[in-house]
Amino acid sequence: AASGQVRDYILAHWEELSRILAQIDLPLMGETLKRLPRGYKEYAQHPAAPLLNRKGWYFLASLKPEDFRDFDAFDQTIRAVTRKLEPFRLFILEACSIKHQSADQRAARQLRDFYGSW
Repeated sequence: AASGQVRDYILAHWEELSRILAQIDLPLMGETLKRLPRGYKEYAQHPAAPLLNRKGWYFLASLKPEDFRDFDAFDQTIRAVTRKLEPFRLFILEACSIKHQSADQRAARQLRDFYGSW
């Protein structure tokens, strides 16, 4: 269902996702399948193949001790990481709602375009 929809979107927009992941510059983590899921085996040689076998997605951000020294420092660090991840969040949001042409989808595209200029 949703995972297939996201995989289809990744296939159609893998270059965009590749650029987003490069800009994030944080390790992509998450459990992976041993093989590509049913219906995607023909894409084993596709550049997006490593992204298609993911069961989940998360990023690992390392924080330094000084990031915890006070609330303002911590808040600033968390906001910086969140801004870094926003293009990915919008990509996945759009992938999940691609079948629903709505104002939310258009807004997600506009936000992604805006954040892409950072």
